[in-house]
Amino acid sequence: MKKIFLAITILAAVSLYARSGIKFDRVAHDFGSVQPDTVVTAAFSFKNTGSSVLVIERVRTACGCTNTMLTRKELKPGEQGLLEIAFDSAGYSGRVTRTVTVYTNDPDNREIRLKITANVMEPAGQ
Repeated sequence: MKKIFLAITILAAVSLYARSGIKFDRVAHDFGSVQPDTVVTAAFSFKNTGSSVLVIERVRTACGCTNTMLTRKELKPGEQGLLEIAFDSAGYSGRVTRTVTVYTNDPDNREIRLKITANVMEPAGQ
């Protein structure tokens, strides 16, 4: 009986300290000058810095001009993933800033906002 109690206590203690963690290589990207009607992409790499499985629960874009592609939704401790963000400059001119929100199971980073910016050039002849 003592062995069972000890095993349960150890498992409970380990589960309390097993946490996922996420670390992005950066949280912002500036595309600089972009031609009108062009799609540009940026890749944001991230790593599970925790001791349990990291789950990317969802990725939300700010508008229809941005799309995302996630390489993996679940990462074991130490594994890396990639989130590509594509921005379509059609219909925009001047400075544009958009955010992409990443929702995770990391207790310290439930929501991470990534920012992209671009300076969309005026169409030629205008």
